[in-house]
Amino acid sequence: ERMFYFFSKLFVILINPLFWIIFFFIAGLILKKIKLKKWILIFSLSLLVIFSNLYLFNQVAKYWETSLSLIDSLPDNRIAVLLGGMARQDVRTKRIIFSKSSDRLFQSLALLKNGKINQIVISGGPEDPLNIRSSEAKFLKDYLLKLGFDEDEIIVEGKSRNTFENALFSKKIFDQRKLSKSIALITSGFHMFRAKRCFEKQGFEVTPFVTDPLSTYRPLEYSDLIVPHPEVLYYWSLLFKEWVGVIAYKLNNYI
Repeated sequence: ERMFYFFSKLFVILINPLFWIIFFFIAGLILKKIKLKKWILIFSLSLLVIFSNLYLFNQVAKYWETSLSLIDSLPDNRIAVLLGGMARQDVRTKRIIFSKSSDRLFQSLALLKNGKINQIVISGGPEDPLNIRSSEAKFLKDYLLKLGFDEDEIIVEGKSRNTFENALFSKKIFDQRKLSKSIALITSGFHMFRAKRCFEKQGFEVTPFVTDPLSTYRPLEYSDLIVPHPEVLYYWSLLFKEWVGVIAYKLNNYI
C-alpha cells in the first residue's frame, strides 16, 4: 500500500499537461536539428492551445462527470460520507485554508440543516504521508464544532490517504458503530465514478451527491473558443489523474 501511494503521487506529475508542454518546449530549444526543432516547438505550442481551450475541456468533462445533484434527490435521514481533499491547515496559524473542492463541505452542511442527512462521516487523513500533521477530518470537525454543530452529527475517519482507504476505513467505522451502510456519498463530479465504486466494493449502498463540477452549463462565449484559459490546464490534470486512478484501481481490484 505504501509503494502504491508514493508511486501514485509521482505519476501525477508525469500526467500533467503543463509538464508535457514544458518538456517538449525545452527539448525544442535544446535540439540542434533546425527542422526537428521547429516541429517540436510547434507541437509544444499546439499542446498549449488544446489544453487551455475551455470549450474543448467542457465537452469532455460533461461526458465524464456525474450530473450535479439536487438536494431533493436524496432520501431523508441518510448518513453521509464526505470525502476529504478540500482543505489544508496552515502550520503556523492553524487556520483552515479551503480549496475549490470545499463545495463538498458546504453542500453537506446544507443537507444536514435541511434534514436530508443526520450525520456526516468526514473521511480524510493527514496531508503528508509521515502523519506529522493533524488529519483533515479532525481539523474540519473542530472547525464545525466551533460553528455550533453538535458533536454527535460529525464522525471522523482520519487515517485514509486515498479513495480506496476512504471506503475501507469508513467500512470499519460503520461496522464498529453498527450504522446502516445505505449512505449518501458526497464528492466532486469528476471523482464520483471511482469513489462510488470503491464504496460499493466495500458493501455500501450508495446514493451519489455530486458537488463542484469542473464542467459548466452556461451559454457558450466566443472567448471559450479563442482565448486561452490557464486554469484549464489544471482541470485537465485532474481528469487525467482520475482516469489513471480508475485504471489503477481496476488493476488492484479496488473497484
